[in-house]
Amino acid sequence: MKEFHESYFHHTCLIIPERDVLDTDIIGSGWLQYLKWWWNDMFLLSYSNEASRGFYISTHAMKIERFRQFRKYKERIHPMSKFRTFWNFLMLHVFVFDKIFFRFTSTFLFDNLPIYLFYFGALLDILIMIDLFVSLKTGYIDYEAKRVVLDTKKCLLKFCTQKLFIHFASTIPFHCFLLMRYGANANCGQCKSNRFICALKIFTVFRLFRVFESSAYLTRKRCRIRKIYFYKFLRIVITGCITVVQFNEIFDAFTILVFIQTNQVDTRSTFASRMAIKYGFMRSEEPDYRLIFVEMYRTLNVFCMFTFGSRTKVFFLDKLASVAAYVIATIFHFWSVLTCFALITSIVYARDQAIKMRTNTLNFVSSQQLSEHIRMKVDRYFHLKTTKMVITQNQNKLYSCLPLVFKNEAKMYIYMNLVMRIPLFSDWPLSIIQDLVLIIQEKVYLENDIVTVARVAGAGLIIVDTGILAVYSEFHQEVGHLIDGDYFGELSLVTDKELCMSYVIAVTDSKVSGYSHIFLIYLFVCRSGCIFGA
Repeated sequence: MKEFHESYFHHTCLIIPERDVLDTDIIGSGWLQYLKWWWNDMFLLSYSNEASRGFYISTHAMKIERFRQFRKYKERIHPMSKFRTFWNFLMLHVFVFDKIFFRFTSTFLFDNLPIYLFYFGALLDILIMIDLFVSLKTGYIDYEAKRVVLDTKKCLLKFCTQKLFIHFASTIPFHCFLLMRYGANANCGQCKSNRFICALKIFTVFRLFRVFESSAYLTRKRCRIRKIYFYKFLRIVITGCITVVQFNEIFDAFTILVFIQTNQVDTRSTFASRMAIKYGFMRSEEPDYRLIFVEMYRTLNVFCMFTFGSRTKVFFLDKLASVAAYVIATIFHFWSVLTCFALITSIVYARDQAIKMRTNTLNFVSSQQLSEHIRMKVDRYFHLKTTKMVITQNQNKLYSCLPLVFKNEAKMYIYMNLVMRIPLFSDWPLSIIQDLVLIIQEKVYLENDIVTVARVAGAGLIIVDTGILAVYSEFHQEVGHLIDGDYFGELSLVTDKELCMSYVIAVTDSKVSGYSHIFLIYLFVCRSGCIFGA
């Protein structure tokens, strides 16, 4: 039996795996073929995308999706492709830098900026225009149906009904307009104190929505929970700072419009104090550096609950700005508190439950004087990720108080499609399949555990949820592997004399689901009185 426990990762695999569509359609070994393979792989579904685990239950399903896209939707971009992941990362930085640059290039307080900053801003505008084309070429994820839609007409309809206005309005080339109007004098400060620049500042609010949308890239699925919440807090910081920058920009635009309309500058306003630093009695030799510090202070001061202190005479727009800043700060503080609560609940409470159950179980093993081998396997079981969910279901008071209909709905959402794809159940009535889903059993096998033994009656249907199982013949020869979504033993559900002809060994820590023929018989006895079996 020693050869059965050899790891899949430490011996030469004897099974020829199913080939990817790019390996079969792109033939050759030259650099041109490799470049073509790399280019097409960038736009197809990525095997390494962690978000795909909720939509494709196995590597085989991902290969089928790549095959379908390459043959039928070759001109489309998969939302879980390598290119789309890179593009989301790029556009997040583009929108953030664009907001910061336009803040300094559109105000008359900074009149000695190098001209290349304006050209760099124009380059960002071009990238934002390209993003509109990329969005039109990308499919979308239907979260309700748990599938990815790549059809051109459906994607275009979805985009036009939900995103067209915001995406189109955000493509207005603000830096290009500055260069077209002022040319080489774009860094002239006093030239930008007009209604045209104020209108551009107001229209930049559409790019704030794009910042919030693109920052969702930071909250994509990851392996470690602490990394997930770190990026969630980073998203709050980024969107919060950019929102305040946008708020200050719009506030300054309305202030300038009021000054232009009244033809005078109100000395009570905070805007007048910044003008004094630039042009008035507080002017210094290097005013831009002081103004940059003032801009940073205004941004950070909002999150400390923006206030004007004990001033008795305040400009009316400053009063409105203080109220709006207070609302903005409160929203982001509340968002941070909710994220902190979710982090503490997911880490501390779940970890305490796991530690208590692990300690109690190990104490029970020691009191029963069981072998060290069993104690090590029990300890290893509690370190599995799937164990945490089992502990939460058994110990969490909130989960135990949920109505049974909610728990059943969650179970059907997870296993319904998995059961219906099995040919044995494909023609059964939907009501019976729903009952099958509710009686499904979950089991965990550690590495090198024996799942089935050859020449022994099968225990029932087994479906691989996670992990890798190795299949050996009764003569100890490796004949195959089972991965996520694969199943075997379905005939043992309807007969007592079905024998397993192979050994099945867990190569890695695996989680399986399935039925025994006893539970299936019980189901049919309860529903119709029909009993399967010999």
